[in-house]
Amino acid sequence: MTVDDTLLFLARFSGGAVASFEAARQATGNQNRNTFGINGTKGAIKFDFERMNELQFYDATRPRAVQGWTTIMCTHGGDHPYVANWWPDAHIIGYEHAFTNQAYDILKVIAGEQPTLPIPDFADAYQTQRVLEAAMIAAQEKHPVNISDVK
Repeated sequence: MTVDDTLLFLARFSGGAVASFEAARQATGNQNRNTFGINGTKGAIKFDFERMNELQFYDATRPRAVQGWTTIMCTHGGDHPYVANWWPDAHIIGYEHAFTNQAYDILKVIAGEQPTLPIPDFADAYQTQRVLEAAMIAAQEKHPVNISDVK
């Protein structure tokens, strides 16, 4: 292996939740697997960009005998702010549709209208950089770093 681009870090949110973050450019078998998962006491949800039209949902409140992961097809036009503008239900949208949707919202903002969904801005990017900087400092100094200590 000639790639050393790997990142792993842990985080604790102000409400007490914990998270683990991982990124690796060399990830054999993962072509574009940008994923996230949220686990709770009553259920869990998973998203995988390689299957961008689906969500995986686990309902832990169901009787144990029928608990299991459910695949939710997320292409019902009445339930998604953009899908109704493309194809009929269960016809998947692709990577290019996301850019078209984003361009549409950017043009709406330029025209003085509200976007369909909030658009990240420089303040959001700054906050993201603060998190990454805190992770780098924590790795170098080998101790947890509060985000409030990173400007």
